[in-house]
Amino acid sequence: MTSESKPHTQIIEVRTSVSSKLQDGDKKVQHLPFSIDYNGAAKNMDEYFVIEKSENGVQHSAFRGRPIKSKETAIPDGYTGLVIQESSSSQREDEERSFMVQHQFKSFTHWELDNPPNSDNQTQKSLNWLSLSQVLHETITE
Repeated sequence: MTSESKPHTQIIEVRTSVSSKLQDGDKKVQHLPFSIDYNGAAKNMDEYFVIEKSENGVQHSAFRGRPIKSKETAIPDGYTGLVIQESSSSQREDEERSFMVQHQFKSFTHWELDNPPNSDNQTQKSLNWLSLSQVLHETITE
């Protein structure tokens, strides 16, 4: 006899109050295709993470010997990218979780292994979905 596992769903409510002090234009958000066991500001990033820019807007670098390529990706109009941090970790699934907005951004550097990000990439598809969903949910007037 096999038991079916029920899908796990957790609703996380994030309340934001973005203040003008979060307008950190000098902060650069990097979306990397791997996990790093560290959260926080990167010190001396220019010294350890050398980025070469090409004419077509693609950036080249390497992380631990593995080539990575990137493109600057804009957040769609009407949206703002947020860097959030959990302010209190919940111990149980049914406990309320709390998050704090650390920074906001209008674009980010999207890195991929070997090839630069393109329209088939999941991140690009999700950003394209924002404008498509807006069209799908518009009120039709005749």
